[in-house]
Amino acid sequence: MSSLPAAGERALAELIERHYAHEAVPVPVHCIAEREGWEIEFRQNLGSILGISGIYRGVKLMWINAQLPSAERRAVIAHELGHWLNGDEHVVRMCRATSFAYYWDARLERDATVAAARLLIPEWAVREYGTVEAIAAACEVPPWLVEIGYRTAL
Repeated sequence: MSSLPAAGERALAELIERHYAHEAVPVPVHCIAEREGWEIEFRQNLGSILGISGIYRGVKLMWINAQLPSAERRAVIAHELGHWLNGDEHVVRMCRATSFAYYWDARLERDATVAAARLLIPEWAVREYGTVEAIAAACEVPPWLVEIGYRTAL
């Protein structure tokens, strides 16, 4: 399993515990984000932007590309939460298709994606379902997210 910075690990564990997020799959990431105070809008015409999050005039806003399949939208919501869990709140993050899943030179993007995988894919689900495809189907996430988050466990 990939690791996060210590502060991110603590924040993720607290979020999972606070929302009983790993009781069942799929993890209700949209509901969790809203309970954490995020206003989520599924927006058309974002082009290559998968998601963006920030605080504007005291309001936590998250825009998610509405043209993405459901599993990808779930991954992007969790990825945006990952930025905040990892302490990236001082930067508005824009995740483009070319960088979100494949551009690993950007440490912040990598850590946000690892946090997304760890939030959406409980360890028990990895053990129970066993293959990338079965885990992805049960957790309603794209297969690449399983591979990124749990490449050493599979």
